[in-house]
Amino acid sequence: MKLFDPIKPVSSISEKELISRIRNGLGSAGLPPPFGSGDDCALIDGKSLPKNVFFTVDSVIAGVHFPIDTSPRLAAEKLVKRNVSDVA
Repeated sequence: MKLFDPIKPVSSISEKELISRIRNGLGSAGLPPPFGSGDDCALIDGKSLPKNVFFTVDSVIAGVHFPIDTSPRLAAEKLVKRNVSDVA
């Protein structure tokens, strides 16, 4: 199974579709939530770590998610809030 079409950009599919493709591509290597990929956050099994670890990656794009002239501090604040909310 191909995860991505070489012609269509990833931005042409929804976030849920992207997650579904990645989850399907992992097959049995991917664990069901709460371990493995969830909607916006994964809980990584801490077998090799002292504890389990939350993992989330949401980006913010200048001109898309905030005005291009936004200060770096406010842009970073938005990025942190977006990712913390995924964990919550």
